[in-house]
Amino acid sequence: MKSPERDPRFAVALDECCRRTLQGESLQDCLASHPQDYQEELARLVPVALQPGRLGRDPSAEFQHRLERTLQASLAAERRKQSTGLARLLHFSLAPIAVRLATIALLAILVVVGSSVGALRAAEDSLPDNPLYQVTAAREWAELALATSPDTQINVRVNQVTRRVRELERAVKADRLPVVETLVNRAIVALERIVDKVLQERANGNPRPARRALAAIRRVEGELQRLQGEALPPIAASLEKLRRSLEEQAGRLLEAGNSP
Repeated sequence: MKSPERDPRFAVALDECCRRTLQGESLQDCLASHPQDYQEELARLVPVALQPGRLGRDPSAEFQHRLERTLQASLAAERRKQSTGLARLLHFSLAPIAVRLATIALLAILVVVGSSVGALRAAEDSLPDNPLYQVTAAREWAELALATSPDTQINVRVNQVTRRVRELERAVKADRLPVVETLVNRAIVALERIVDKVLQERANGNPRPARRALAAIRRVEGELQRLQGEALPPIAASLEKLRRSLEEQAGRLLEAGNSP
């Protein structure tokens, strides 16, 4: 039998139980409304997701900033070590930096989910209004921290925007406007950062990321057009904000490509 955490319906059940419990309903009442096959895992994962002092109702922004500062501080400390004479004698390289950053990111994830493999799996299908979405935030900061080259950093950010579109599709189907608005805002920020980095690389004589970024924007535009056609008017209006941002960022890339 397939593990419950691998079942997309289980992720929906976990999300629902988290929200209902936050609203004051007892966990037992929530468990009783779901299939018996889910109840044991739900009973284990819902308390993990709602651990007091670790997770909030919408903790993602605060959590991302805190984790980003931790990762950046660690990276800066390692680079300072690398610049000292002793570090040179010990042949410090980027590999130890990556290992330390990966360790920090892993510890952050384990703190969030209470070392639960099931929670890690369930978090894959979570959305920003689910406390387990913090795991996605931690993983994405780790991906960026471990991307050592500009090309890799751009690829990571492009993949993260693609992930936002998949999340948007689930939020649109569930008619969850606040979640859609959150994802749209994050996608817009990520797009701006991608294009800023791409234009910096173009100025340094590397045009490849610009071509990849423009192709990615065009793919996202196609997916967004489909989602707008399926969405109710308030959600479609929020998606239009992202569509305009895509158009603006594509224009920046095209303008830079036509510049002498």
